[in-house]
Amino acid sequence: MFHTFIAHEGETSARDQRLVLGLCAALLFGGLALLPRIATPWTPLPHLSGLYAVAVAIADFLTYALLRHEARESRAVRVLALAYLYGGLMALLHLLHFPGAVLPGRPVLGSVDGAVGWLYQAWQLGFMALLLWGVRTQQRAAPGQGRRGLGEAGVAAAVLGLLTLAHLPGMPSYFSGAPGVFPAAGLALSLAAIGAALLAVGLILRGRLLSDPLYLGLCVVLWGNAIGLGLQVVAGQRYTAGWYLGRIEHALSSLVLLVLLLKYFVRLQVEARFRAIADSAPVLIWQADANSTVFVNEEYARFVGKPAARLLGMGWAEAIHPGDAAAYLAAYQAAYERRARFEAQFRLRRQDGEYRWLKTVGLPQAERDGRFGGYVGSSFDVTDMKRAEEALRASEEWFREVADAAPAILWVTDAQGLCTFLSRRWRELTGQPAEAVLGLGWVRAVHPEDQVAVEARFKDALARREPFELDYRVRTADGGWRWCIDLGVPRLDPQGRFLGYVGSVVDITERKQAEMENSRLNAALQEADRRKDDFLATLAHELRNPLAPLRTGLEILRRAPDSAAAQRALPMMQRQLTHIVRLIDDLMDVARITQGRLALQPVPLDLRRIVGDAVEAHQGQVEAAGQRLGVVLPPEAVPVRGDATRLGQAIGNLLGNASKYSPPGSAIEVSLSVRGAATALVEVRDSGLGLPRERIETAFERFSTLNRELQRLQPGLGIGLSVVRSLVEMHGGRAWAHSEGLGHGASFYVELPLLPSGEPASAGEGVEARLQPLAVLLVDDNRDAAELLGEELRLDGHRVAVVHDPHVAVAAACRHRPDVVFLDIAMPGLDGYEVARRLRAVPELRQVLLVALTGFGGREDRGRVKAAGFDAHLVKPASAAQIGALLRQRARREAADGTGRPSAAPAS
Repeated sequence: MFHTFIAHEGETSARDQRLVLGLCAALLFGGLALLPRIATPWTPLPHLSGLYAVAVAIADFLTYALLRHEARESRAVRVLALAYLYGGLMALLHLLHFPGAVLPGRPVLGSVDGAVGWLYQAWQLGFMALLLWGVRTQQRAAPGQGRRGLGEAGVAAAVLGLLTLAHLPGMPSYFSGAPGVFPAAGLALSLAAIGAALLAVGLILRGRLLSDPLYLGLCVVLWGNAIGLGLQVVAGQRYTAGWYLGRIEHALSSLVLLVLLLKYFVRLQVEARFRAIADSAPVLIWQADANSTVFVNEEYARFVGKPAARLLGMGWAEAIHPGDAAAYLAAYQAAYERRARFEAQFRLRRQDGEYRWLKTVGLPQAERDGRFGGYVGSSFDVTDMKRAEEALRASEEWFREVADAAPAILWVTDAQGLCTFLSRRWRELTGQPAEAVLGLGWVRAVHPEDQVAVEARFKDALARREPFELDYRVRTADGGWRWCIDLGVPRLDPQGRFLGYVGSVVDITERKQAEMENSRLNAALQEADRRKDDFLATLAHELRNPLAPLRTGLEILRRAPDSAAAQRALPMMQRQLTHIVRLIDDLMDVARITQGRLALQPVPLDLRRIVGDAVEAHQGQVEAAGQRLGVVLPPEAVPVRGDATRLGQAIGNLLGNASKYSPPGSAIEVSLSVRGAATALVEVRDSGLGLPRERIETAFERFSTLNRELQRLQPGLGIGLSVVRSLVEMHGGRAWAHSEGLGHGASFYVELPLLPSGEPASAGEGVEARLQPLAVLLVDDNRDAAELLGEELRLDGHRVAVVHDPHVAVAAACRHRPDVVFLDIAMPGLDGYEVARRLRAVPELRQVLLVALTGFGGREDRGRVKAAGFDAHLVKPASAAQIGALLRQRARREAADGTGRPSAAPAS
């Protein structure tokens, strides 16, 4: 690993190379500068030699330990480790042989003075030889070197051999000679040592190993040892300047290599940890310098299926997809020129031949001197992710198409509640652009009155992560408003994490309108039900009130028929009976109007006469209440087309209400006026109870009454004004009211269309002509009702026969030859329909006026009555006016044409 490191990643910087070469030059030029004084004697310091040997020994042993740790991976490193082991042992041996280094004045081992010089030369010779061997071994491992330098190593060895022979016993010592003199032998040995060092340095430089820290340090060692040896040779004796300087340079050169090795050994450990981590990582890790890839991890080599060495440089590019190579390299080059982060996706061929998508990220790396050193990056397989992205993209596209085609509006939010998708129908509905609806932009289409509630409910649901339902109005593209219901449910991933909401918006305008209408109808139904209950309670009260005095009057008549009390009771009973009949008539009119069975007999009329008759009919009621009645009529006729009876009934109801709800002493005013050329207006104004403003319109609805407190003061069924409006509207007019509120009186108006000019108006029936007596037959199983009606008709001068058994009705008719037959329908044994058919079957009875007098008044009943041959239909209890109208019509017909049979059925 160490050898690989120093061959690739462990390169020294140009700054380190310049520093080491500068140190070598300093050693050389320093030694040359001291040559003139190299033989100058110095104070003997024997212990300095001991310190020198100890320092060199320690440095060499530490260097050996560092190299031995990585020696198993390189033969050259093993040789270098052996050289430093040898150097350390020789340094210890030199220490023990040097006199005074350990013991004062004598060596530890022996006392031969020449042994020190011999040992020193053997130490240097062997150490430098081993270093040269290691350098040469590394050169052989470098490609392209061949056998060049083998002769150079031999020359270096020969020079070192001569240097050794010069110090063998018997050879002239280079310490001999006078100080300051350069003996020829010493000079030759010095030059030989310097030449040997130059040869060794040349081997390093020529082998292009200068960039490796180990061999860069060896240059210093060789150079320092050569110069140190040369200085000692030139000095010629111990304890001179050259002698001291040579040992110092030798020690420094050994320490330089130790420092370099320690420094790069730390980097080696860091790099080793990096490689261990990189090789254990499940992703592809790579490193590139300024030119090419210099490292790939084991996972990278495993993925491609090739050794890591084959992927270095540009070897990895053989596996890249041809369609991605140009784009990838262009992206790398662009990032490299900017010294910026590099990121790209490309396809790389896996060992099984399949191209897999990889995402690679490279971070720029800087050298120690700040220069850009390339990238360290990682690549990981994203094929599955890209497939998932493609599937997700296809799914999203499918979802969008489905959502846009769906009749409902679909939407999606993120975990913060911001809209990320809203289908096309929302944009079509609101006219908002696609980009404007995202986030919270859709809220701008919500009705301002609904926005606060919508946002509050949505935020509350978001905080609780719960489903929600919202109703709100949305502004449409044409400026209108539509009701929508918005339903949202939480989106969760497989782990249950909240992702946001998905929901739908549905236009519920029609449903909302139906709900509002149903709500209105329900409220109206509840109000109608309340009115019905009030009406029934009031009706019971209104019926009981007159029945009580009637019972009392009947009791007085039974006990004292000729008394004064009886005479007073009769008018009272007549009034109470009239009140009951009026109640029943009003109820029947309401039923007929509601069922569409009320038929009018419109003729041209003078509205003045109708108003006058109504005032005259209610004059007694007003005077009895102590009220004043004022009438204002126009001088000319007011022609209208209508039914005199029904118009009189409508105006009479207004007058009766005005008197009923006004206090004694108050004034009631009735006026008739013509408005333009089209309408006539009747106004009845009082100063009585008045109406609440919110009840003015509902006052004309059926069974509409004031509140219960006011109702106790002036009870009523709440049908009078309803009948007024219905009758007036049937005449093509309209009725309304006005009041300033309770206690301020009220005004009621009836507006009717005038007759076109030129059409004469009738004055009405006027005073009834005296009727000719008629023959009348009454057929009814209710004896009391039939007998009383017969007595009433006899009082009018008519000849009346009463039959209670329907089976003898035909015989009685043939015997009495009646002009008019009043026939009940529901009779035991034989109903009125069958009796009518039998009467019509008798030729002499075909011209009889046949009137159904029954309690059945439905539409189906009227149809059956007509089919059975009846001329008229009266619903019990029939009033004297109704009966009198039929009899008068019969009398007029007889006077007009003598036929005795009416040409048309009278109104019911």
